[in-house]
Amino acid sequence: MAFATKKLPALPDVVAADGSDVRVLLKTSRGSMAHFELAGGRASAAIRHRRVDEIWFVLSGRGEMWRSSADRGGAVVVEAGVGVT
Repeated sequence: MAFATKKLPALPDVVAADGSDVRVLLKTSRGSMAHFELAGGRASAAIRHRRVDEIWFVLSGRGEMWRSSADRGGAVVVEAGVGVT
């Protein structure tokens, strides 16, 4: 595997359907990382992945994230410095 280094791009690579600015950071054959920015007052639509796990880390701001699995679900408060799976 080759090593890679990348700075956060100034402009988004794509705007997601929910209005989030998406900046692709790095990719390997086994995983990837992206930076998502959602403007204040906006909400993102919940989706379920069949083959992907996500880990979120909040850099700034405050809000709620709703999570659900086969045996539980609910919202959790997120703010700068908090990570969730």
